[in-house]
Amino acid sequence: MQNNNKNHNFTDRRSGRDFLYRAMVGINIFAWLIFVIVMCMFHFARPELETGFGRFLNVYSRTSWNSYLVNWMFLLLCGCVLLSTLVILIRKRRARRRTDGVWANVFFLVITSVISLIYLWINADVDL
Repeated sequence: MQNNNKNHNFTDRRSGRDFLYRAMVGINIFAWLIFVIVMCMFHFARPELETGFGRFLNVYSRTSWNSYLVNWMFLLLCGCVLLSTLVILIRKRRARRRTDGVWANVFFLVITSVISLIYLWINADVDL
């Protein structure tokens, strides 16, 4: 096994977290908050489950998607994808060292948001 703690002869000119790094972290957190909000909206926008007991008691259950919430979910997910892609592009431009992190959560957020957009597009009536 190799020891990666070699003493390299280079000067680390990084003086800490600069404004752009803090902005990327802030944008990433904001994009995750949008995603969590969309997942909460999904709970209220989807059709309600109609059970046999509810049918027996003639309880009303909505069998279609709530179009108002679906449209908002679609727009928020598009914003989430755009913000996450912006963070990925900035990271690609700035991260040049081997010790820079991957930020896998941003890639996961983009993939999950795109899958959610496709699911909404196929299963719900998106009226933009």
